[in-house]
Amino acid sequence: MKSTKFPVSVINELRRPFDMPEIRIVLDTLHDSGGHVAFYAGAVRDALLRHETGNVTCQPRDLDIGVQGISRRDFDGLMCEFGGTKNRYGGYKLVPYPTLQMDIWRLEDTLGLHLTKTPFVSVENVLRTFVLNCNATAYDPYREIVYDLGAQQAIRNRRIGLLHRALLHSKGIFAAKAICLRLRFGLNWTTDTEFFAKQNCTPITMLHELSKLPLEKPERLALAEILNERSRFKYESRRFSTVAESALDSIRSLQPQSFSH
Repeated sequence: MKSTKFPVSVINELRRPFDMPEIRIVLDTLHDSGGHVAFYAGAVRDALLRHETGNVTCQPRDLDIGVQGISRRDFDGLMCEFGGTKNRYGGYKLVPYPTLQMDIWRLEDTLGLHLTKTPFVSVENVLRTFVLNCNATAYDPYREIVYDLGAQQAIRNRRIGLLHRALLHSKGIFAAKAICLRLRFGLNWTTDTEFFAKQNCTPITMLHELSKLPLEKPERLALAEILNERSRFKYESRRFSTVAESALDSIRSLQPQSFSH
C-alpha cells in the first residue's frame, strides 16, 4: 500500500492532539520503546470531514491509536504506568483530558485479524478490518505518513462504500456502523453498502453503535427503550430527538427478516 497525501489543513488538525503534552508523553514513550505509532480511523476521518465539509461539529471524542512492534509484556507495563484501563479487546483506555480519551492497542492484537485468521500484521491489513472505506485511513505523526484505502475519496464524494478485499468479521456491526455514519454526517451509501446495511443490521447491533454517540446516560437508556419498542417518551433534547427519530426511520426501513435473529 502506497502512502498518500492529505491537505495541509488536515495534517495540521491531526498534529494538534499529537502536540498536547499529556498525549505526547504517552506516544513518545511508545515510540522510544520501539513502537510504530499511528492514529487510526475516526480522528483521521473526522479531520477529513472538517476539511471537506466545513462541519466543525465533526470533533473526535477519542483517539484510536495503534502501535506495532512492542511486546505484549512491555505494552502492558507501559499502559499500567500511565494509568490505563484495560478493555475487552486487549487494548487500554487512557483519559488525559476530560473531553478526550485515548484507545490504544497493539496491531498484533487487532481483533479483526484474529477473527479472520489473517496471519500477516500490517497497517494495510488492519485498515481492511475496518470494512467501510471512510474509516480505512491512518496517520503516522513521527514519519508523517498517511495511509488511505479510500477514505479521502469517499468523503469527497460524500459516499460510504465497502472496501475491496475487506476483512469482514461481523456483518451486523458494520451494517450498523454504516447506518450511524450516514446519520451522523449526512453521507450517502453506495448501492452495495445500502444492500449490505439493510440485509445485516439488527436492533442489537444498531443499539450497540448508537450507544457510542455522545449522549447522556438517561438518553441512552431512553433510546434503548425506543429501539426495543417497549415505550415512548417526550424528548427533552432536540439533538437527541433527531438522532432517535433518524435511527427509528432507518430501522423501520430495514427488511423484516433482518430482525428475526
